[in-house]
Amino acid sequence: MQPNQSAAPVPTQETATTTVTPSTPVAPAPVVSQPSIVAANHTDSKVLPILSITFSGIALLLAFIFFISLPLAMAGFIIAIIALIKKSPLKGLSIAGLILSIVATFIALAFITLISFNNLTQRANNAARQNTTTVQSSN
Repeated sequence: MQPNQSAAPVPTQETATTTVTPSTPVAPAPVVSQPSIVAANHTDSKVLPILSITFSGIALLLAFIFFISLPLAMAGFIIAIIALIKKSPLKGLSIAGLILSIVATFIALAFITLISFNNLTQRANNAARQNTTTVQSSN
């Protein structure tokens, strides 16, 4: 061996910091979007409040026909609750459907009460007339 040469090469500053550059540039991965699924979920969340206010509005308009309005009001109420739970973007419409269904239910129940009360008073009046005619005919 010669005095100027050592047995092992000593790493220098240049050899310690080597950078590797790729021969071809790497492109970013393409973004795949599915707009039909996103649009379907967004549309479904808008349908529930609209159905709620529609059913509740029809129930309110037909409140005097209680056997039609009560099922519609209950359907509107349930759909409004579901829309509020799912956090629909049309929250105001859901709340309006909820309120309309409650009002329609109370009006339908009021009509049922009035009809029942009217029927009871007519029966009581008929029974009173029969008793007075029976008392008068026995005299």
